[in-house]
Amino acid sequence: MVQPLQINRQYISDLIGKFSDFSRKKDDSGNALRGTTRLAYSDEEKAAACFLRNEFKRMGLYSPRDFAGNMYGIRKGDGRPSAILTGSHLDTVWEGGNYDGAVGVVCALAVMDSLQRSNAKTKNAIAAVGWRGEESVSFGFPYVGASAALDFIDTEKLLREHKFISGTLLSRLTRLNKNRLGDFGFSYDEIYNAQSNEQLAGKFLKALQSMQLLVQNLSAYLEVHIEQGPVLEKEGMLSAVSAISGNYRFTVNFLGEADHSGAMPMNYRMDAGFAAAELALEFERLAASMNSPDDHQKLRELRISPVEMKTVQGGPTTVAWNMQVSFDVRSCENEKLAAFRQKAAGIADAIAARRGVSIKISPKTPNSPIEESVSLGHPLISSIQEEVLSARGASRIFMPSGAGHDAKLFAKAGVPTGMYFIPCKDGRSHRPDEFSSTDDILVGAEVLQETIMKLDECTPRNGSDAISAGKPSCIFKSVPEGI
Repeated sequence: MVQPLQINRQYISDLIGKFSDFSRKKDDSGNALRGTTRLAYSDEEKAAACFLRNEFKRMGLYSPRDFAGNMYGIRKGDGRPSAILTGSHLDTVWEGGNYDGAVGVVCALAVMDSLQRSNAKTKNAIAAVGWRGEESVSFGFPYVGASAALDFIDTEKLLREHKFISGTLLSRLTRLNKNRLGDFGFSYDEIYNAQSNEQLAGKFLKALQSMQLLVQNLSAYLEVHIEQGPVLEKEGMLSAVSAISGNYRFTVNFLGEADHSGAMPMNYRMDAGFAAAELALEFERLAASMNSPDDHQKLRELRISPVEMKTVQGGPTTVAWNMQVSFDVRSCENEKLAAFRQKAAGIADAIAARRGVSIKISPKTPNSPIEESVSLGHPLISSIQEEVLSARGASRIFMPSGAGHDAKLFAKAGVPTGMYFIPCKDGRSHRPDEFSSTDDILVGAEVLQETIMKLDECTPRNGSDAISAGKPSCIFKSVPEGI
């Protein structure tokens, strides 16, 4: 087998610089934006996706775009219908950084570049992807592109409004696919003039489903990502990811009485503001009580953040009577999330009763309040990761992820899944000063390539339901003409 060439460090540096260009420069009021703003299905994300596709084409890869706008670059294997897929997301949060997501796309591109330059032969097809809309900031739910590719999306999500740009997810996807939808019975008015509704969303789901991934044909999904925490920078090495945390997100609403803040004695008040403040501190204590020293050492502790606190219809001389506090609770142990939810409700009720206010707890997703964690402990992938990292002298072979990633959906879908974290400066992420060095990204690309090649050697034949063995399109249910 021809061995791939060394990863091109200069290409990685050039790519990071290029992706930084795809960023919104000003807000709607004309104020300059800091960092990188490349929101889901924005013009900036579209430009990044087009650049990615052009890179795939330049390398001579088969480069389809699915109906969610995800960009793929695929090189053939030896004739079997299975593929190893790698990549990450193209979007960012508002005034975020240029490394969250982009690092994984850059590593995938660097590996494909190496394989193509060396004309490396592989058993599996090797595919790179840039996912659209991983961040939840735009539509209120994460992993938009990966959800569409893996059939984890529904009409309710398609009808959600973009938080920063006019229109629904459905309207943006309809325009994105305007030249394809005639084959699925869409009229001109439905593409260009129709209001988003459930019937149209159901119709579009059929188009999405036509080009979803055949998970049985995926030998593995691999993703490189910045850690978004400080551990690896302090230890000077990258790590594999053992699990991706679940979460419980909810809002607590306290209703008290609106009284004059100077005239009403404190012991007569029904103060929603102090109830909310006490609740936040009690929840912090509860989280601490549920974590052991071993949890901290292994980075598996339950974590809680009060992500938003606001008063409704208050004023500078009015006792806070309507307070909302939203929390984000994370853990890699689903039992802990369930236990926290139960104990937190009791604490909130006790505070409300003691302070004479009413209370309502509203999960962000009422039908499934807890998003469960997933394990990435696939035996073959984990053994290869341990081999690869041990050879590099890594001190921490595995660590859990407190943040969510597209890889989580692949693990849920039953695809053998692996991730690598690389260091980021001071652990900062989702802010303008987010940074990872070119050398650290280079190491990420090198271990990704090494893992792909070792996996390829070990992967058995797969994918009996493929369209046609040996064709790059075999990872999709079907591929429309001309894409």
